[in-house]
Amino acid sequence: MRMKAKVVNTILFTKMLQSVEKLNKTCVMKFTRDKIYLIVAKIELTELQVWGQVASNLLLEEFIIESANNNEIWIEVRTDQVIRVLKSAQSAIDVYCKLSKKTGLPSLSFNIKSMYRGDNPVLLVQDIPIRVLNLYHINEYREPMVPQPHVHILMPPLISVRTIIDRMKSMSNYLTISANHNGEFILKIQTESVLVETFFKDLVIPELNQSQSLSQQERPKEQFSECQISIIDFEKFVHSYVINPSSVICSIIENFAVVFYVYVKNESVSLMDYDQETRQFGALTYYIPAIVV
Repeated sequence: MRMKAKVVNTILFTKMLQSVEKLNKTCVMKFTRDKIYLIVAKIELTELQVWGQVASNLLLEEFIIESANNNEIWIEVRTDQVIRVLKSAQSAIDVYCKLSKKTGLPSLSFNIKSMYRGDNPVLLVQDIPIRVLNLYHINEYREPMVPQPHVHILMPPLISVRTIIDRMKSMSNYLTISANHNGEFILKIQTESVLVETFFKDLVIPELNQSQSLSQQERPKEQFSECQISIIDFEKFVHSYVINPSSVICSIIENFAVVFYVYVKNESVSLMDYDQETRQFGALTYYIPAIVV
């Protein structure tokens, strides 16, 4: 097993990791020749799962990866430790990473070359302890398969949504999310003693590929699709603080799940073609299963 590469986009790498850091102390990183995956699938007291991916050539150059498992390498790592290293390397001249062993234990090693006091180069080596996953543990991770959504809609600003959810969570454990193809979006809680709804309108219905848009053709535009989920799971999602509020698509599969697609990009880049985003930038998919009561 061997992996080494030059890290060429520490900012995007950091933002991807920060998007999952609050959900769990550790994450699984899957390296392949074409893509790098971030997986958070075992969060205490929640059914929320996060699966992120980014093209490896957006983060790495001079990339060499070899393993007996179809040239895939899976590791579990402390998310905050990787973020700390990447932040310290954002002004570096060169950053290289590789799999190594320190005192017999597997590590993800970063060699960071910076300039210090004029023209004097300084090499800093930082080693992060990791756990290399074998085939038995890899088989525990399967990205959820979901049916075709009934509606896709661009989320309202998450800062506003956070404020609303912070108030709603004290009144109910469940949240119903509704949307239609007229760009209308509703957050609702209902108990025996209270009914609270927050209504948004004039939201964007994104242009997606043909197979994803079939449900839009089959349903009246004013017809709402809805799904009830855990309000705690949704709260965890909206408090992933580095998410760009203009880059979040909500997909509702009635009585099955709500899926959020988050596109992590540079602020100077316009978000227009959502199907292209997963190839041009990083993408994070948040799965929250339905609760039927």
